[in-house]
Amino acid sequence: MKANRLRWFLLLVLGSAVCQFPAQQSEAARELGADIRAKAEKGDAKSQWVLGNAFELGFLGVAKDYVEAAKWYRRAAEQGFAMAQNDLGVCYRNGEGVTRDAVEGAKWYRQAAKQGDATAQYYLGACYVQGEGVAKDYVEGHKWFSLAGHQGVENAKTNLFLVEKEMTTEQIAEAQRLAREFKPHKTPEPGAFPLRQRAKL
Repeated sequence: MKANRLRWFLLLVLGSAVCQFPAQQSEAARELGADIRAKAEKGDAKSQWVLGNAFELGFLGVAKDYVEAAKWYRRAAEQGFAMAQNDLGVCYRNGEGVTRDAVEGAKWYRQAAKQGDATAQYYLGACYVQGEGVAKDYVEGHKWFSLAGHQGVENAKTNLFLVEKEMTTEQIAEAQRLAREFKPHKTPEPGAFPLRQRAKL
């Protein structure tokens, strides 16, 4: 999956900083962090998202700060960067850096899911099945789980099986039709890359 390859690439880049002597490590992380921050401040959505991850996880020479993480995710999300939209949804779901708000979380998941982001599709499916931030709707939940499952999200496949136990044959057929008809609406993302799998699925 493209997302996993890019995640490993970022970890390799960051890992190269870790394999240096402590003084070199700190300096290398600060330099990389400063470069990413400069790009983020100029409006680069990818860099804004990476900076959000840095603040969330406490790397690239910055301390953990959920408020700063949510701020940078929002900047990238408002430009249509799907991974940032998903991560901002997670912030709202968990109340990390923002006030917990299931409706706002589902809104951001939906925006990323419509672009084809598998993680957001999984989370949006869970929102519909649980009635978290949206009205409970097994048909919509099934649709989003199905789409995420087709992209390799294993928990989506498991949840698809479980939600089908609560649905009629007609509801399942409708959900399958909706999933077949789904076409992602990609938002142009200058310099975007598919780094993902921050959250455990």
